[in-house]
Amino acid sequence: MIKMCGIIGFIDRTKSRMDGSSIKAALSLMNERGSGDGAGYAAYGIYPEYAEYYALHVFF
Repeated sequence: MIKMCGIIGFIDRTKSRMDGSSIKAALSLMNERGSGDGAGYAAYGIYPEYAEYYALHVFF
């Protein structure tokens, strides 16, 4: 089986907050992965008050 993934990236050089509508629209264009491997997401700067720390969220 061919395994594929999609990549979406956003950079806001002004460091202003985004409401998530852009990422929601981009994700809605992707088809479900036929391999059944699920998906992974990475986000940077979602907790500005904890800039010196790491956050790991795991969903099942």
